[in-house]
Amino acid sequence: MRKAIKIVWFKRDLRLKDHLPLWAAAKAGLPLLFLYVYENFLIEGGKMVDRHWRFIQESLEDIQLELAKNQNKLSIVYGESVDIFNELSEKN
Repeated sequence: MRKAIKIVWFKRDLRLKDHLPLWAAAKAGLPLLFLYVYENFLIEGGKMVDRHWRFIQESLEDIQLELAKNQNKLSIVYGESVDIFNELSEKN
């Protein structure tokens, strides 16, 4: 039998406070997986400037520091989100 988890996917909302999907996932009482996906189409698309990438990196670092206070971590992966979620589905 598969182990149920909730995935909190940080995509555009890179904060922990006032984050409705995070609140809903935590309320479910299941183990949480905190996830950020560096999506290939964004990296290769060339539409994002360095300032935006710096903002993302700094925000992810802040999230990691806050999660570590409760022995949690942010999983950061590279690839297409659909492929990442398919892999996660197969593992659980």
